[in-house]
Amino acid sequence: MALSARVPSTSSSNRFIKTLFSKQVAEAIHNNLVCVPLVNSAFKSELRKGEILYIPKTNTATAYEVVVGTASTASNPLNTAAVTLTIDQWYDVKTPIDDMTARQSEIDLFAIARKESVYALTKKMDTSVNTLFSALNGSTVLGTDGTAVTDDVLLSAWETLGENDAPMEGRAIIVNPATVVDFMKTEKLVNQLYGAGNPTTAGFRGFHKVYGIPIYMTNNLTAATVGAYAAMIHKECIGFVAQEEPESEIYDVPIEHQEYVLCTALWGVIEVRDTFGVPFYTR
Repeated sequence: MALSARVPSTSSSNRFIKTLFSKQVAEAIHNNLVCVPLVNSAFKSELRKGEILYIPKTNTATAYEVVVGTASTASNPLNTAAVTLTIDQWYDVKTPIDDMTARQSEIDLFAIARKESVYALTKKMDTSVNTLFSALNGSTVLGTDGTAVTDDVLLSAWETLGENDAPMEGRAIIVNPATVVDFMKTEKLVNQLYGAGNPTTAGFRGFHKVYGIPIYMTNNLTAATVGAYAAMIHKECIGFVAQEEPESEIYDVPIEHQEYVLCTALWGVIEVRDTFGVPFYTR
């Protein structure tokens, strides 16, 4: 419905009515980013200089029956090739703000630019991790793309991790909101009569752990054809190293009469243990 006309009609067009601008800013909506903290980033302390970090891997030894008078067979627990983590992802976000605009605005434009730049790079890091989900478990993705995640899918993923000796401590289920709704519709996962337990503070707050594993909800999952690639993982399945965390600096360019908010990050990510993660499709 339109406002009634003003009388006299020129009171607005000739600027007798003041125009106000709010100092409160409606900020851009951000995704909940969960992937990087849920994988192994402990390698960061090992990286000082260079572009490649080699992660040695061991294998199990074999026990042999003792035969008197016969030397036992030698075992080699160091017979697995190292994982090569290359620091090869380098991104920046540059935001120019001219001097006149900076002086005339009542809003801290530099603070907004810094915040959004850091978020953009953090999201890029998060995406670089979940892009690897679909290749876990030998690229065998459970479920059907675009359909609800079922209890059978969860049980199959849980069983696979168990058979591959992935410890319970350090596991996580990373899904989108549609999958959380699927879980809410599954009585077995929410009814305490089935041993669902009390709501957990780990992961998606207010919901229960699913078979002892906390749920983490995000809208930032890699898209499949219809839905997305979610995963049940142990943190050791993926290695992540940030050689330069997202940091912002302001550069003044007097000859251009403007300043730049520049934020840069440098990192690498690699699959370390393929059998410690099981991807599945979502709606």
